[in-house]
Amino acid sequence: MDLKISQLPETGEVLGTDVIPIVNNGITKKVSVTQLLGEAVSKDYVDAQDALKVDKVENERLINATEISKLEGIEAGAEVNVNADWNATTGDAVILNKPIIPSIEGLATETYVNDKDALKADLVNGVVPSYQLPSYVDDVVEVAN
Repeated sequence: MDLKISQLPETGEVLGTDVIPIVNNGITKKVSVTQLLGEAVSKDYVDAQDALKVDKVENERLINATEISKLEGIEAGAEVNVNADWNATTGDAVILNKPIIPSIEGLATETYVNDKDALKADLVNGVVPSYQLPSYVDDVVEVAN
């Protein structure tokens, strides 16, 4: 019984064991659907792949493995760019392990040092000149170089 393709009845489902005629170099051969399409497109494979798909959500985008890894490394409740506050005692702005800065009370100030520096004698060739000695100093001996 020779039929044209247009005369063949349509089928509702194609199985891997179904056979399709194929003509190659004038020779008609039969090929199973599995042979023609391979196992990669079996119904089971398609169903398995369909289960892995992600439905597109409007105004959303998919992320890659690198982005997922980065997100997994962020602690829950973490905040970005919290401004630290030296005086804060609670909350995200608290600075932990602050060093103890000593008070300058009792230490020499710059003014104190400058005032004392102005009172010092100037050395001339490694000695204090007699005119810079206090008036109560006795026995000043001047020597020539």
